[in-house]
Amino acid sequence: MGVLLGMASSTLPGRFAMPAGEVRLVTVKVLMPGELAYLLENGKHGRDELLRRFVEEGQGHLSRAWRQPVV
Repeated sequence: MGVLLGMASSTLPGRFAMPAGEVRLVTVKVLMPGELAYLLENGKHGRDELLRRFVEEGQGHLSRAWRQPVV
């Protein structure tokens, strides 16, 4: 299993204040097997390309088991 941590979101704040202090919201994007293989083969460039494709597909940071892989 592979995940991308901290993917930017257009619908969620990156940080917000609570009484005890500031909270950083960290998103977790679950990768499909082919996406993980692509990431491992292509390193940082692969990660950047996956991020671009997730946004382009309108999936953003959301993880859905029924979605189609982007690679």
